[in-house]
Amino acid sequence: MEKNKINIFQSKYLDLFTDFGYGVNSLSDILQSLGYNIENLNSSSGKTEAIDAIGQLLEKEIIYVLHWGKHHNIIKNLDLNYKQTLIFINEIWFENANYSDFLDMVTFKYTDWYYNKLKEAGIDVNTDWGLFGKEFVPNIEEWIKEKRP
Repeated sequence: MEKNKINIFQSKYLDLFTDFGYGVNSLSDILQSLGYNIENLNSSSGKTEAIDAIGQLLEKEIIYVLHWGKHHNIIKNLDLNYKQTLIFINEIWFENANYSDFLDMVTFKYTDWYYNKLKEAGIDVNTDWGLFGKEFVPNIEEWIKEKRP
C-alpha cells in the first residue's frame, strides 16, 4: 500500500472531518466523503483512496476502529498500530463489496480529543459548511498539530 495518494486536507473532503456530513462511521461513509456514490462504492480506486484516507486519519489520531464487524472477536484484542490496522482493513475488504457488506467489516469513531476540540471550536450542526470546507479543512492539519494532546 502506497501512502498519501490523496490529500485529505482539501475542502472537497470536508465530510471526513465532521459527523454532520457523511462522516467516517463506516467504509461506505468514508467512500461517500471522498465523492463516491452507490454506483461506484465497490470500485478498486475507491478502496485505494479510502484506505489511504483512513491511514491518514488514523495516523493523525482523528479516528479509531470502534468495531471490526464480523471479525471483531478475532481482532479486538490485538494492539495494532495504524499500518497494521490498514493491513487488516485491506484483507477484510473483499472485491465488489457493496453497501451492506461494508457495515459488517469495520466501523470507526472520532477520537475523544478531536471531537471535543471541534466542539470547543464551535463546530456543530449549525456550522456554515461552505466556510468550514474553505477555511477550516485546508488549515486543519496545522490545527491538529496545535490541538492534539
